[in-house]
Amino acid sequence: METIGLLWKCCPELQIVVCSAYSDYSWEEMIRQLGHSPNLVVLRKPFDNTEVLQLAHALTENGN
Repeated sequence: METIGLLWKCCPELQIVVCSAYSDYSWEEMIRQLGHSPNLVVLRKPFDNTEVLQLAHALTENGN
């Protein structure tokens, strides 16, 4: 959470994807600490490979 906040101070348009088997923070707590952003995605295991590929494609297309 701290790292994401620091990165967004330098580059607020940076897209961040957090991949984890578990999370120390609930979605509500993340929003409270970082604010709502369309540039934050949280993926929790088990990942669906097709969904991850679609997300990666969508995020890279967004930057073009």
